Amino acid sequence: MTQTIAAYFALLSMMAFLNAQEPAITPPDPELTIEVSPTDTSSDSPSPEEPKTTPAPVAEPQSPEVITPQPPPFVPQPHLQGELGYLPEKDRQLFTPGVDVGYVRDNPANPHRRLVQRTIMLTEETPRWGAILTFDDQLVPFTREESAALSVAKDLQKVNARAIFFANVPGVSAHDVRRILRKHQSTAARTAACQELLDSKRDIFIETMRELLRMKNTSSDGLNPFYTCEIYNHTAFHQDMKALKANSDRLALCLQGITFIEECLDEAYKAERPGWQRTRWFRFPFLHAPKKKEVKTEVIALFNKLGLLALGETQDSKDVLNLSWKKAYQSLEAAKKNKRYNPKFGGVYSSAEQPVALFHTKTWSKIRQGVLSAIPTKESGR
Repeated sequence: MTQTIAAYFALLSMMAFLNAQEPAITPPDPELTIEVSPTDTSSDSPSPEEPKTTPAPVAEPQSPEVITPQPPPFVPQPHLQGELGYLPEKDRQLFTPGVDVGYVRDNPANPHRRLVQRTIMLTEETPRWGAILTFDDQLVPFTREESAALSVAKDLQKVNARAIFFANVPGVSAHDVRRILRKHQSTAARTAACQELLDSKRDIFIETMRELLRMKNTSSDGLNPFYTCEIYNHTAFHQDMKALKANSDRLALCLQGITFIEECLDEAYKAERPGWQRTRWFRFPFLHAPKKKEVKTEVIALFNKLGLLALGETQDSKDVLNLSWKKAYQSLEAAKKNKRYNPKFGGVYSSAEQPVALFHTKTWSKIRQGVLSAIPTKESGR
């Protein structure tokens, strides 16, 4: 009995000891959150990645293409406006530098063809309204009272007419020649002083010519525009060449100025009209050609070298003297009948080869009304 009770208590002690060795089970913390990635798997090997697809771009609605109308290409009418290439070979030689064109109308009794002031412009078509308009002297005004060539050109452009300018070098005159001759004694010093003066005007001269040469009019069909202006040589200093003496420094400076203008014209035309074969007209100041044979020989030698050809006039309104728009109008009305006109000598007289009216750039504000009144406002029909 005693042994049975002792065994029972030994069994209880052993069970108590075993219970003490097991860890206590702690209930889960309700605030503890365990995040599980949806891609997590119980497998240790990585799962293959699914291929990624890029969504197709959504096309934006396109607006209809806007086509800007372009102006028609500029195709000038060279056979009507100062271009050499369309003339017959014989006429082309009249403006070709280095060619001696010989006699007038092949008659040995009429020498110096380049100096004869015939009133016919081979490259200018007479407009339907009556006369070719030419303007002499300065392109840039001396004073506020004088007009600029650009004003003339813009007014004539509005009525679809052309302006032909015979230009002197701006800002110089025969007074400058006299001053150079008085101040310097040697020919070399005079030549150098003349060239320095001319070069000081080169930039404004060329800039003004380029502005005029790029102006364009529209033809009657609206598709074939033409240039508004041409520019030719009128000597640098506007000297009276009838009074010049042979082998003189005064003549030499005059010829130096003529050469300078041709150089500037070449530069301006080349810049604004590449490839343009220009004609080389010349107008004598006061319409006074040299009288003495020795002077003619020197002048014709330069004209042959430069390819210059003299041009006269038919309608000279003497606007420098009378500043009358009425006389300017009357001169153009006479031109329409192929008549000459000069108010100083009684108005209409004689006939002309071609109506080539002469006005002066600086008097434009005084004669403008008369000239424009003689030109129809509709297209000139070139």
